[in-house]
Amino acid sequence: MLLRFAELLEKPRALQTFRMVDSGVSRLLPADVAFEVQEAINLSATITSAARVNSGTLIKAIENKKYENISEALYGADNVLTSSSTKNPELSKIIEWADRYNLPDLAPYDAMVYKQSGVPRDPNKLIKLRFLLIPGNFGIEYIPDGFDKLPLLQAFCVDGNKIEKIPDSLFRCPSLQRIDLENNNIKRIEDSIEQLKSIHAIDVSGNMIEYLSPKISKLRTLEKFDMRGQRTQVDIMRARNTPMSDADLKAIYSLVERIDFHY
Repeated sequence: MLLRFAELLEKPRALQTFRMVDSGVSRLLPADVAFEVQEAINLSATITSAARVNSGTLIKAIENKKYENISEALYGADNVLTSSSTKNPELSKIIEWADRYNLPDLAPYDAMVYKQSGVPRDPNKLIKLRFLLIPGNFGIEYIPDGFDKLPLLQAFCVDGNKIEKIPDSLFRCPSLQRIDLENNNIKRIEDSIEQLKSIHAIDVSGNMIEYLSPKISKLRTLEKFDMRGQRTQVDIMRARNTPMSDADLKAIYSLVERIDFHY
C-alpha cells in the first residue's frame, strides 16, 4: 500500500497536485495526472488512518524514502484488523446480504474513485474493504447494518436498485467520504446524516425523496450533494405545498450557498 502510494506520486506534477489538494489550495485534478492523484488521495486516507500519522508526515516519508515507522504501524494495524474480524458478528450480516442477492465477489475496478467492486466473503478481507461498489441491478431492497464496523470504508455505491431506506448505521461509518445511491426508491434522508464526519460527496438523484433533514447543513466536509430528478409529486425544495418547514428549508438553503448542490 505504501509503495503503491509512492509509485503514484513519482511524477513531480502528481506530487505537486497532491500537495495542493491535500492543503486545500485547489481541488482541480489535471487530466494528465488525475487518476494517479485520485488514487493517491484514496490511499492517503487509508494509510494515515491506519498508521495514525498526518498526510504531511506521509509525504515526507515518501520523499525521503524512509518508510520504516509507517510500515511498522501499518503492519500492526493490519494484524489488529485481522484479529478483530473473527470477533465481529456484524460482518456476517454483510456476507449474508451479499449471498442473498448473489452479489459478485471482490474484483479490480479501474475508475476515478472506485478501484474495486463486489463484496468479499472472507471476513479478513471484508474488514479491510475500502470501496463498496455493486455494478448493476441486483434487485437490492435494503442495506444491512454492519458497514459501520468497516474502519477503512471510504466509498459506498449501490445505484439502480430498489433500496428504500438508508440505515443509520451507514451514517456512522468513520471513514466514509462518498455515498452513491442514485436511482433507488429512497424516500427520506434522516437526521442521523449529521454523524458523517468525513463525507465529501453524496448522490441520491433519481430517488423518491420526500424529506431531507436540515441537519445535512452541519456536514462541514461535504462538497457535493446531488438530488436531481426525484420521482415525487411534490418538489420539496421549490413547491408551495412542500412538507418541509420554513426552518428546515432555511437550513438546507444555507448549504446550497456554500457547496456544489444540485436539485
